[in-house]
Amino acid sequence: MGNKWPNVIQNFCQRADPTSTKLLRVHNSPNRGCARPMVRARLGEASALLGAAIGGLAAIGGAGAFAGAPAASWAVRPVTNTSGLPAAVTLDGVAGVRPGMTAAAVSHAWRTPVRLDVPIRPGCQTATISKGGMRGYALFENGRFAAVFFTAGARTPSGIAIGSSLGVLNRAYRGRLTSKPHAYQPGARYHFLTRRSRPHWQLRFDVSARSRVTRISFGNAAVRYVEGCA
Repeated sequence: MGNKWPNVIQNFCQRADPTSTKLLRVHNSPNRGCARPMVRARLGEASALLGAAIGGLAAIGGAGAFAGAPAASWAVRPVTNTSGLPAAVTLDGVAGVRPGMTAAAVSHAWRTPVRLDVPIRPGCQTATISKGGMRGYALFENGRFAAVFFTAGARTPSGIAIGSSLGVLNRAYRGRLTSKPHAYQPGARYHFLTRRSRPHWQLRFDVSARSRVTRISFGNAAVRYVEGCA
């Protein structure tokens, strides 16, 4: 058997990696002829697979995306306000409340009861919000927070509040607003400010025909709804 080992190892190595025949023939022993090149090859394959896996995760927004959590690449600011309402209405949320949270989690963050009303339609519910001068309602889809619409007490970090003029609104978010006509009020419009990075949450400003902000809202795509969940 001893005199057959060199040929066996050489043939095995040639079949395993025909492009490395010259390298693998340098030594004719089981320990030196094939093992180390094969180990290097396997390590190279493992590194390539690991790199591909990491690249794939990065491309879809990180491992946290599988669990529905915001990925680090989304650059969502950490929650710093845990004192509940009143709080600023921002593109990163309202006092720690963000799309995807349960009613219980929203209630805890805002330090106020959040009681879901009878469904408007399957999977669509609202909850009246009134705390610290902020009044409005929150919208939940399939039991998860989707948006909140304030008609009183709301203010953004840029100083836009209920009653602000359209001119002040445009100056605060110069060049970043988009708008469309109001669904029911002639001359009124909805103005939207979109988060630059993912997730692309939005602020919505309802502006009356008299060019005054009448409502400030925050949420995911649901913030564009004009009636219920549509």
